[in-house]
Amino acid sequence: MFIGEDYFKTAMEMGIPFWSGVCINSKEGLIIMRAEVIGAMSSLLIHELTHLVIETYVGKNLLPLWLDEGIATYMTEKYGLGVVGRESYVKNAIMNNTYIKFNDLNGMADANIQSLSSDDSEIFYAESFSVVKFLKEKYKKESFSDFLSCLRQGNSLDTALSKTFNLDSFDMLEVEWKKNYQGK
Repeated sequence: MFIGEDYFKTAMEMGIPFWSGVCINSKEGLIIMRAEVIGAMSSLLIHELTHLVIETYVGKNLLPLWLDEGIATYMTEKYGLGVVGRESYVKNAIMNNTYIKFNDLNGMADANIQSLSSDDSEIFYAESFSVVKFLKEKYKKESFSDFLSCLRQGNSLDTALSKTFNLDSFDMLEVEWKKNYQGK
């Protein structure tokens, strides 16, 4: 772990967005954080360690960014300090049609997220979290583990969704996810 005042210099060299307080370099197994975020360290460690575990298990190149961030944020909500209002934020985004469409969400990569504004990054993280939460709550917990195993085996996202959740496609997940939030 690296904690220091030259976080911004290190983050800039790695291409990390300015709004990020913590980042990981999974290739080298490093967690890099700004000194002023130490107070929230337990939540940050949960989030970043979840990335390391999930990326090691599934394989970073087989894991969509929304899923990686969604799982890490879900674990932070469950075991760390949660962010109040995240789900109402998502519900409003759906009602106002300002949420990130799933094809765009699935196409996002580290390079895309690094260029997001703070507001856009908030919807990305909130939405990613809400999709993971929806899958975990609507279906059996074992199904989510099976879903990750399918991805690990090199199956496409659509195939993994179909095999484990009986969803024909990522588009079908979007429909079901929106229905869930519109009904609340």
